[in-house]
Amino acid sequence: MYIYLNDKLLEDGKVQIAYDSPGLLYGYGVFETIKIYNGKSIFLYEHLERMRCAATFLKLNFTESMESAALKINNLLTVNNISNGSVRITLFKGAGEDIIMLHVKAVVYDESSYKEGFKLIISDSRRNDKSPLCSIKSVNYMDNILARNEALEKGFNEALLLNTEGVIAEGTISNVFWVKDSIAYTPELSCGILPGIVREKVIKLFNSHGIKLIEGRFTPANIFEADEVFITNSLMGVMPVSMVNDVGYRIKEYKIASCIGTEYERIVLDNLF
Repeated sequence: MYIYLNDKLLEDGKVQIAYDSPGLLYGYGVFETIKIYNGKSIFLYEHLERMRCAATFLKLNFTESMESAALKINNLLTVNNISNGSVRITLFKGAGEDIIMLHVKAVVYDESSYKEGFKLIISDSRRNDKSPLCSIKSVNYMDNILARNEALEKGFNEALLLNTEGVIAEGTISNVFWVKDSIAYTPELSCGILPGIVREKVIKLFNSHGIKLIEGRFTPANIFEADEVFITNSLMGVMPVSMVNDVGYRIKEYKIASCIGTEYERIVLDNLF
């Protein structure tokens, strides 16, 4: 496997990072994960802009241009013989200069996942909605990892997090939406959620299709009463949910989620770089 470390293309076994790098010691950094489809990046501009904003907030140096990032990604896909999967861009504070690292994976969600739907469990862990890290993709990710690992161990695909007030926030790797009586709902940003790129695209699709969307503060009771539930992130796109805790949903009867999922796949094809 080859990766980029700053501007150097290296075999993974030859990558060296200083032991006293704050990024390594304290999780001082941010990352973006970008889906690769047929050798092309999806929403590359949006991912780079979000990383740029996060870098500014953390006072990290991020100067990667669209053209430079695309060239590196294309090189990685070629040398690693990957055409579908993802690329992760990680920016973290080094012992001297800040470090940017790019690596690719060939992992994709298979069609059966969309047919069967994801099963979610509400985690006992809480999202700290007062933390300044809520709105950025920090490499400080242990809360999410622990909650998701617990969900996987119990036979679920994803964990849903409530915030400190007990209202729905987000999944460990996803944003969440649901539909009740043809009205869509999703937690507002103040609940302590990441402003997901796919989340933003889905909200625009609701608006363009005349589907009423309410962003607000909701309890688990609201999602248990839903007609349709789905989650979103950059790799899965729009993923239907078949169960939350022990409450099941009839995903074969989903209309709005199915429509939004189809429309999202359409706009993806118009945003390849």
